[in-house]
Amino acid sequence: RTAPPPPTTTPRCRGSSPICRGSFSSVPTVVTPRESEFASAAPRARMGTLPTAACVLGALLALAAYAAAVHALYAVSEVRELTPAQLGVACFYALVLAAWAGVEAGFLTDKLSPKYTALELTESDAEEQTKFADAASGTDYDAKPVPETAVLGVTRDKLPALRAAAEFVVIMGYVYVCDRTVLVPKGPKTADMSKFWLLNGLILLCALLTLRPSRGMSEDTHAKPLQRDQTEEWKGWMQLMFILYHYFAAADIYNAIRLYIAAYVWMTGFGNFSYYYIKQDFTLVRFAQMMWRGH
Repeated sequence: RTAPPPPTTTPRCRGSSPICRGSFSSVPTVVTPRESEFASAAPRARMGTLPTAACVLGALLALAAYAAAVHALYAVSEVRELTPAQLGVACFYALVLAAWAGVEAGFLTDKLSPKYTALELTESDAEEQTKFADAASGTDYDAKPVPETAVLGVTRDKLPALRAAAEFVVIMGYVYVCDRTVLVPKGPKTADMSKFWLLNGLILLCALLTLRPSRGMSEDTHAKPLQRDQTEEWKGWMQLMFILYHYFAAADIYNAIRLYIAAYVWMTGFGNFSYYYIKQDFTLVRFAQMMWRGH
C-alpha cells in the first residue's frame, strides 16, 4: 500500500505574477489564465473603489463651494436679472469645476493609497517558474499590457485639459468680480497721451531685452516672410495697443487702431489658410479650435 499524497497548500499571491511560489513546498504551483487575470484584477478593483469615492466626494464639495461663491457674488453683483444664457454658462462652469476637482481628488487618493507588489524572487526561482509555465501552457501571461489607471473613465493624460478648463473658469470669475460687482470701484477714463506713450516705450524696452531667434532658425537659415513667429509677434503688439487705446481713451490714434484691427483679422485668416493648405486637416476638431482660439 502506498500512502495518499499529502495535501498541497497554495499560498495567496501578491501582485500580478501568474505563478506563485509555495511557502511550504519547493514545487511551484501553476496558476491558470483565469486565476492570473483574477489575481491581477483583484488589487486593481480594491484600489479602484476608494479613488472613485474620493472623486465623487471632491466633485460634490466643489459644487458646494461653487454654489456658495456664486451666491456671494450675486449679493454684490450689479446685474440683478440673469438671462437664460448667463444661467447656462454658470451651470457649465459648475460642471467643469466639479469634474476637475473630482478627478484631481481621485488621482491623489490613488497616489497615496498603498500599492500591492509581487513577492521578491531570486533569479533561479524566476527562471524555474518561467520554464514551468512555458511547459505547462506555452503562453506568457505577463506579456499582457496593463490597462492605464482611470478615474470614472478619465485617464491621467486628460488632467492638463481639465486643469486648463478650471483655470479658465477662475479667470472668468475674476473678470466678473472686477467688472460686474461693486467690490471694485469704477471711474471715468482719463486721456493722458504722455502716460500712454511712456507705457508703450517701457513695453518696447522689455521686448528689445528679450529678443530671441525664431524656433528652428539658425544664422545660416533664411527666414521666410510672414512665418508664424513673426505674425504672432505682430498680433501680440496690436493686442497691447488695443488694450492701452481703450484704457487711456487715446482718440488721437483712432485711425491707426482701425488699421491694426484690419491687419489682425487678415493675419488670422492667413494663418488659418496656411494651416489648411499645408496640413490638409479639415477635421471638426481643428475647425472648433480655429473658431475658439482665433488662430
